[in-house]
Amino acid sequence: MNKKAVIQSGSSQYIVSVGDTIAIDQKTEAKTLEFEALLVIDDKSTQVGQPTVDKVKVTAKVVDPDYKDKKVTIVKFKPKKRYLVRQGHRQQYTLVEITAIA
Repeated sequence: MNKKAVIQSGSSQYIVSVGDTIAIDQKTEAKTLEFEALLVIDDKSTQVGQPTVDKVKVTAKVVDPDYKDKKVTIVKFKPKKRYLVRQGHRQQYTLVEITAIA
């Protein structure tokens, strides 16, 4: 049975199935998280929520609460003025593994 769900975390929506690992913006110290499903796709049917599907919860386990993305280099430059500023940024995420869609 291949079940997929659409969940929302903050202002982002993700298509997930059991065993998927996603990086969410939300910082948390909890060990497990629960999301409400906006849409559930089963082998036989599709359930669309108004705004969420009743009695369907997506359970996730926190794998890494301090996950960082790749470094992005920011360069500010003004020609002929001897102005050059370099700056780096690494976005922090929480790495989450989906354990159940029930």
